[in-house]
Amino acid sequence: MILTKAAALNYANIIDGLNIGSVHGDVKTEPNWRVLYRAKNRPMNFKTGAGPSTPQSISTIPCHSCGIILPEDAIQVDHYMPQEGGINTDLHALKTLRALRLTDQVPNGLKGVALDIANLADFGLNFKLMPKGRGRGIVTQFATISAAAKWTTNEEGSAFLTLVDSVNGLEDLRRMCKNNLLNLAPLCGMCNVNKSNRTRAIA
Repeated sequence: MILTKAAALNYANIIDGLNIGSVHGDVKTEPNWRVLYRAKNRPMNFKTGAGPSTPQSISTIPCHSCGIILPEDAIQVDHYMPQEGGINTDLHALKTLRALRLTDQVPNGLKGVALDIANLADFGLNFKLMPKGRGRGIVTQFATISAAAKWTTNEEGSAFLTLVDSVNGLEDLRRMCKNNLLNLAPLCGMCNVNKSNRTRAIA
């Protein structure tokens, strides 16, 4: 497998385009992410006195796990792959490489399948995710096993990582992949606290 200069630059540009900067909470203002996770103004009831509650239109985002709709400032943003802990720093990057078809197993999740590497600008603007519909705070998905092939680079992926390593860029790659559109999801407080830093076992 030959990794061409054009392909390597394309992968690097996509990774750069997915990154939202050093403050992961800033993703709430990223237009593609907002469309992806169905952020929009919705009527929310406010109780201000003894009379009936009154609706006001405010910016809201559904929890991607349980689906409860909360005001934007009450929703939390969490890394799908946790920020801290050993191999997790590499899983950020490998999750992104899988979306680019650079691992042995191609993506089967909705975001990875939807990512059109030829037209990144349309990724969020033309695609919306539905919440998972789990019970509030339920995180049983982390009890299942994740296939090792999803986290193993193919020949082109290994060549890309070798190239990045040759210019001492692995830490930059990890950083860019940690705070990106593929790794940040809106969660309510109950789902987020129960998720904590869990990841699926790999086998």
